[in-house]
Amino acid sequence: MHHIEDVIYKYSIQSYFILDSNGPEYDQKDEDYVRYTYNVKRNNKLKENTIFLYRKPQRISDDKKFELYGGGIIDQISEADEHGDKVAGIVSGFEIVQPIKQGDSSIEEMTWEKKERRTDRTGKKSWKNFWNQYGINEITQNDFYQLIKDKECKFFKNESETVALNDNIFNTPFKITTVADGKKAAKRPKSTRVVKNVDFKKAQRNKAKCGQLGELIVLSLLTEKAVKDKTNLPQHVSKTIGDGLGYDIIAYNKQNEKELIEVKTTTGPNVDGFYMSYNEKLVAKNNPINYKIYRVFDLDVHNLTAKIKILDGPFDDTNYDFLPETYKVITKS
Repeated sequence: MHHIEDVIYKYSIQSYFILDSNGPEYDQKDEDYVRYTYNVKRNNKLKENTIFLYRKPQRISDDKKFELYGGGIIDQISEADEHGDKVAGIVSGFEIVQPIKQGDSSIEEMTWEKKERRTDRTGKKSWKNFWNQYGINEITQNDFYQLIKDKECKFFKNESETVALNDNIFNTPFKITTVADGKKAAKRPKSTRVVKNVDFKKAQRNKAKCGQLGELIVLSLLTEKAVKDKTNLPQHVSKTIGDGLGYDIIAYNKQNEKELIEVKTTTGPNVDGFYMSYNEKLVAKNNPINYKIYRVFDLDVHNLTAKIKILDGPFDDTNYDFLPETYKVITKS
């Protein structure tokens, strides 16, 4: 576990906010730790390089008390669409291990700089009309640090970030839960399996990057399946040939037909919000039937657990949204 100071120093933070969210367990337009959508006609104060905390409002909490449960850093904001909606991209997402709940002394006794709480008829400070009705609340730097001071946080890692492997990992099987794809639910039910042959020492030699560990988990899973089905063994081509092929693993189905497997890994809880290179998207487009993405998420190297959701093609605009995030810029002559 870490504290917010362990990450925030990497960024030039410009502003501080508290943003309302229904939480990751609810279906909503936003996706926690991935993107936040807002309308500029209602509130246009969000900026890039903003650090924020998520607030679950009273109306959706079980005990009818709000809580601050996580946050992240906004690194990019899209242009507004025709309706005035903007999408803010989120990096360095984190969960607060012990959420800050309404009623906790740390928040009830806090003196806010940005906005003063009113008192009710009994003389007690009230939360009534304190929060912005559109769910976007700007606070000061001091407000932010008063809230988050000494709070332990769990930070989510993605493909290129490293994970620390504990000493017990080498002789312990990994427990993998396969989550059903909504479109393939009847064919691919939720199941839990134990993967025994992950080469963790190889991952450690490669500095244990999150993406590399995800590939090794999927490779082990596919190898066990191939042995059971008596098909050709999978090939870890991103290592034996190179990582420019547009996929990481060649596997074989029961008919011994090739499947091109791209692995996307995160320690976070979200299936969506991963990145594809131009080449990966092109290869996926040219192989609509046999290109698959194995999304490894909720990767926990301490408890040796992870979840996998298998995404099937075609990877086109009918089935998926592709949001441009980076551009190659060339000067005009």
